[in-house]
Amino acid sequence: MVWGSTDTQDKIVVETIEKISKELGYSMAQVSLAWMLSKPYVTSPIVGFTKESHVDEAVAALDIKLSDEVIKRLEAPYVPHIKSGLF
Repeated sequence: MVWGSTDTQDKIVVETIEKISKELGYSMAQVSLAWMLSKPYVTSPIVGFTKESHVDEAVAALDIKLSDEVIKRLEAPYVPHIKSGLF
């Protein structure tokens, strides 16, 4: 294992995205992409599609602008992952 176990911490992050997605009326993927697009240091996402509808959903995320408050709520539960082994 290269990364320490963060399952508990990661679950809280996912639950936060789920809650905010429901509040805003968007999918979790759209909220995640909208958050990523709010970060100027991210130049390209790595996105995989298994259905054509996923492409449409991702493109629609381009029009979602998250408020500073929502961004803070999304980021609040995140805890950096600590490297715990060698590759």
